[in-house]
Amino acid sequence: MPEVKQKKILNAGIYYAGLAFIAALLWYAIWLHDASTNLKYSNDWTIQLAAKQYPLIYNRPVIMHVVALDGHGEWINGAEVKMTFPAVDESREKEWKFRHIEDGLYEAIIHFPSPGQWEGLLDVTKGKTGYMRQIQLTVGER
Repeated sequence: MPEVKQKKILNAGIYYAGLAFIAALLWYAIWLHDASTNLKYSNDWTIQLAAKQYPLIYNRPVIMHVVALDGHGEWINGAEVKMTFPAVDESREKEWKFRHIEDGLYEAIIHFPSPGQWEGLLDVTKGKTGYMRQIQLTVGER
């Protein structure tokens, strides 16, 4: 009988240790998520968006450039740069990511699927610092 009691105590100990381990993992995952999503938005960054060719025409590739400088006039390299436009009518949200070219210069090839006034967000993030602003682009038919 004492062996059965010892086995029950051992099983209960393993069970509670497992629960404590799972709770610790869950707490760590929540902490990591909070730490990774707490962005500080910068007002002193200078971010410029420009198309390589004008006018912007729908269903034609358009090369867009972003130039990014920090508050000290230094190039922002290694950032994540994207343009996002909300869903219009029944279409899905449009998002284009830019690739780093050199010294604060980012580039993306954009295909606007329809003409009109496109309103969205330009988002630049590096580490825990970010910059976001609204943008308006006019896309023509020809």
